[in-house]
Amino acid sequence: MRAHTHLPFHTKSISSSSPDLTWATVPGAVEGEVKLSILYKSDKLFIMVMHIRGLDGTDPDPYVKLYLLPDPQKTSKRKTKAARRTCNPTYNEMLVYDKIPRGDLQQRTIHLRVLNEGAFWENTLLGETIIQLKDLNPGHRW
Repeated sequence: MRAHTHLPFHTKSISSSSPDLTWATVPGAVEGEVKLSILYKSDKLFIMVMHIRGLDGTDPDPYVKLYLLPDPQKTSKRKTKAARRTCNPTYNEMLVYDKIPRGDLQQRTIHLRVLNEGAFWENTLLGETIIQLKDLNPGHRW
């Protein structure tokens, strides 16, 4: 399975009190778009974070953080390096998840967050989105 996607993201908060994730709008929403390439091969999920465009703000230091859900052991966090002072960062970083059986893909979700690396470990959410792996079409480009 290989998919390329341009995904819009919004500043939203996610409530996971139920098994289904729900969206709640956060005041002062920031929007942008992220370009990813997702490949599944030999029980590994490869996510190439290519670039982001259209971040709003004054020269943020953005980075991308991913979670592969469900994640009961809280071990799925992956992140890129922070880009410096840009609203249109390019990463070209490969984030890999090992030991993912093909049969699990239909139930898995990627939670993608874009954050601004702040001083003293105070990182600000710039935007986030949810990607249902079952909704991706192999080889399809958005």
